[in-house]
Amino acid sequence: MMKHIIYILLLFFLVSCGDDVIREPHSLAYDSTSFNALANKIIKQNSIFEMDDLKRHYKKINKVNVRYSNGNDAGDTACADLYTVIDSLKIDKALVFDLKRDLEKTTLREFYKSNDSILFRVDGLLGTSWGFFYSKRPLNNTTSFTFTDFLIENIERVNAHWKKVAIHP
Repeated sequence: MMKHIIYILLLFFLVSCGDDVIREPHSLAYDSTSFNALANKIIKQNSIFEMDDLKRHYKKINKVNVRYSNGNDAGDTACADLYTVIDSLKIDKALVFDLKRDLEKTTLREFYKSNDSILFRVDGLLGTSWGFFYSKRPLNNTTSFTFTDFLIENIERVNAHWKKVAIHP
């Protein structure tokens, strides 16, 4: 009986701590230096409008599902090889891996760019997720709006150019 109680307490501890399993919206604080540097890098380039950190099961660049093996797995054979996609889309390989590194460093897991605005997804579960929204132009006080294929709801205004947001498909 005592063994079961210990397992339940351990499970409760792991779930309550999160351990990056399911991160809540307040678990990642806005970092002006690294977030602004990444946003500026994404805005300045025109070849990548959608990308994730290439660490999830489903990986993508510009709406193309890609297979990327960093030596730890065989990858998904139903997806296109990352290097083939980079070549076919005429994307600079160094830019892809530079953005990948910055996404990992900031833990902003993926981005969607449209004109001078970027939606960064951090985490979520079953469709609804959360992240940060950046606009080069000052943001208004709208509580919800659409961006690319998503409904965005304001959680917290960070500053004139950044908001913490809920993301709905």
